[in-house]
Amino acid sequence: MTRLSECGSLHNLGTLPDDFAPREIQILDLTLEGDCEEMAGVGLSHDARLAIARSLDGLGVARIAVLGNSPNPTPGEIASAHAVAGLGLRAKLCSFTKSLPEIDTSARIGLWGTVILIAVNPAFFPTGRTGADIIAEARAMAGHARDLGLHVTLMAMDTTRADPAYVAQFLAQTEDLVDEFAICDSIGVASPWGFEALIRAAKGWTDRPLQVHCHNHTGMGVANTLAAIRGGADVIHSCVNGLGEFAGQPALEEIAVAIEMHLGLHTGLSLTRLTALSRLVEDVSGIAMPPHKAITGRAAFAIPETEEIQEALNAASIDGRLDEALTFPPAWVGNRAQMSMGRKCNRHTVAFALAERGLTAAPEVCDRIAAAVRASVAGRAGHVLLTPPEFDQLLAAEDYAVKTLQPA
Repeated sequence: MTRLSECGSLHNLGTLPDDFAPREIQILDLTLEGDCEEMAGVGLSHDARLAIARSLDGLGVARIAVLGNSPNPTPGEIASAHAVAGLGLRAKLCSFTKSLPEIDTSARIGLWGTVILIAVNPAFFPTGRTGADIIAEARAMAGHARDLGLHVTLMAMDTTRADPAYVAQFLAQTEDLVDEFAICDSIGVASPWGFEALIRAAKGWTDRPLQVHCHNHTGMGVANTLAAIRGGADVIHSCVNGLGEFAGQPALEEIAVAIEMHLGLHTGLSLTRLTALSRLVEDVSGIAMPPHKAITGRAAFAIPETEEIQEALNAASIDGRLDEALTFPPAWVGNRAQMSMGRKCNRHTVAFALAERGLTAAPEVCDRIAAAVRASVAGRAGHVLLTPPEFDQLLAAEDYAVKTLQPA
């Protein structure tokens, strides 16, 4: 149990499989690996990489991939990975590789491990290569990495579209050189129930721990990751804000909350740091998050623009019961609840915003302030909510009769 699971549906934990094992789930984050920058148009500076690495480590992420863009990482990417390796972080650092020179580089710059990418779908075997050839190549690369002292993971690319019999053969004939395997839904074609079944099957094909690598092409990234954990996976791949190639990967902040809330398992993360990390990556990546983005969106906990709901939740806030009315307390993930300071602003939303500032005002004064808010956004199209600084400026622009809120 986690405190987030206590906020979840009463149907969540009671429907877990009989063989479900309580354990801490490790996250391998790929924001600094090629997957993030394989999202069209994304590029991270050296300083941004260091800042993200420190933030991921401060959050408590167990593993961080710091080198990718395989098979041709640039000298700048290698230098950044080397610099991250020199930060003295607690997290275990790894690379994603497809060639022996990359494996050599991983060892040279002091990384803990490498994830070796091997296609197991025959449709993507190099011309003239057989399944036996692919297994021989995987063994050669894994053995080389092991000889260099690296933790070795073989990532079975496109597992969800590969022949299960061949995947079973691949795992069985390489596991003596491997610490872990990664099972992949490389282009997001699996359903949660199908992916759980695949993970359960893979657990029967190998005794090695399993990682999972999901993509979000059909919006199933987080759901498939949860299903994989139900099936027995212990390490999951993520990317902050759901960045990644094509439609991205499971968002770190979303999967972390989902694991703790819906499965009752610990991730070892300081969840209160999630929103700050999300905003950092939003800033340095140039990819703006929608305001309603789950967990870390600026309006993820914005009270709906329905006066009846606003009145009830403002009353709950006054009584100290607002958190009970929300999915979970926003502060647990470093976010905040807010009322809608926009076109439908009313006395309840103003009273809520004033209370946040340790202020209060008579209902008629709140009505005047609400009218001023509505007037200030009347000519603005699209999604509009006043930011806290904008509301502060509006309050200061006129002598409203507000006073200090006295403790109850």
